[in-house]
Amino acid sequence: MAQWIGSLPHVTGLILNGGNITIGRVEPLEGIAVAADAARVLATLVRREDETVEELLRRLDAAVGQAVQSGAAKASQEGRLFTEWMNAAKGGG
Repeated sequence: MAQWIGSLPHVTGLILNGGNITIGRVEPLEGIAVAADAARVLATLVRREDETVEELLRRLDAAVGQAVQSGAAKASQEGRLFTEWMNAAKGGG
């Protein structure tokens, strides 16, 4: 297990420095993955059709690395769609 987690260097670094990740189901989506540090959300991904959880985690790791390297979270198209969906679900348009 530790060897596999070690293959996710950006997620591991995030967690070791007080950040967190959340992976789960949010109706009607089959799966989401969110990574955040104490100040901001770094990545929000929607699980792709036929994507394994391991593949989703690897994609999340890459997105966290990109956000950290750029100095600011760059919302992916998936992240924008998820945010729009969540706002609509809450009645916020």
